[in-house]
Amino acid sequence: MNNTDKSVFFIVLLTISFCFFLIKDRPLLIDEIQHFTSIKEVSNFEITEETITRNSHLPGYYFLVGIAISLINYKTVIGARFITVLFSLMCILIFYKIAKKIDNKNAYIKTLQFFFFPIIFLFLYLIYNDILAFAVVFFYLYF
Repeated sequence: MNNTDKSVFFIVLLTISFCFFLIKDRPLLIDEIQHFTSIKEVSNFEITEETITRNSHLPGYYFLVGIAISLINYKTVIGARFITVLFSLMCILIFYKIAKKIDNKNAYIKTLQFFFFPIIFLFLYLIYNDILAFAVVFFYLYF
């Protein structure tokens, strides 16, 4: 890993940590209420038909986050947001690997553009499945 790689990851890690600490204690925002309700039901093993049908997409994200917060024994909004931040870091790392394969010289610039893209940046810290969906797609593109 060269100095540019380290700089990019430092910028991403510093920014994502700062934003996480800004939002971690805030009340649930907009759709996070529905998402967290499903996650909470999964983490408490109280899965009903509504857990699966509450939202208009497959419940894989809720199961992953629900099981993860159960494993770390932190069944709170902060725990769910923390797991989402970990998914965000994974997504950005995979994006960087793809960008490096395509254009090694400019991979760090492309990664920072992706990271700070306003439509994506907002979802990196919130309880939404979009970032995990990006990560899965990028994973398949990489391999």
